[in-house]
Amino acid sequence: MIMMPIKLVCFDLDGTLIDGTVFIWHTLHEHFRTPQETRKALAEKFFSGKISYAEWAGAEVTEWIARGANRKSLIAAVSRLQLVPGVKETLDVLKDKGIRLAVVSGSLNFVLESAMPDYLDYFREEDILINRLFFDDSGAICDMVFTDYDLDRKAHGLKHLANRYGISLGECAFVGDNHNDVHIAMKAGLSIAFNSKSERLDAVADHIIQEKDLRAILPFILGYP
Repeated sequence: MIMMPIKLVCFDLDGTLIDGTVFIWHTLHEHFRTPQETRKALAEKFFSGKISYAEWAGAEVTEWIARGANRKSLIAAVSRLQLVPGVKETLDVLKDKGIRLAVVSGSLNFVLESAMPDYLDYFREEDILINRLFFDDSGAICDMVFTDYDLDRKAHGLKHLANRYGISLGECAFVGDNHNDVHIAMKAGLSIAFNSKSERLDAVADHIIQEKDLRAILPFILGYP
């Protein structure tokens, strides 16, 4: 089978571009000590179809707010997170090749902003499909906008990006690390399980990379014609 040249590379965030967390929602729940029973009850409501994704995410953020979450405390909670080795070098190479870069993630905007303050040197804001919290002048959370493209709907996010740029899914690559990346990996022309924590993802990915250096993805992406 002749593979199409890759024109867009889409990344997951937590565990793929950013090290030190598997799922940032879990990390923040631990930081703010959200009771396990509360977290479990909200998740059960979502997965049983009783509440929407936005309602689920909004309720979880509300739990953090009740425990003192604001811009200062949220940034402090994620301040130890760092980029995975090789991230900027990899993005520089892909950008220089004229390949578009995007993020499709269930993570949160301030996590990317904290770990990678110069992220706009690599990604267009509209190509970052992610959950977003907004803060007023005092640092209080004043608005929440939740992504339409998490879990099995990540694949819809990839299609949305491909349509925006007039390219096919076969010209898109996806790099992710966990079970919520399975559906999008199945739709991408090239899928890479990077630093994977999921046997389900490994089973559908075209390539599996276990070393924690993002530069290891380059031969697979640039090796296409």
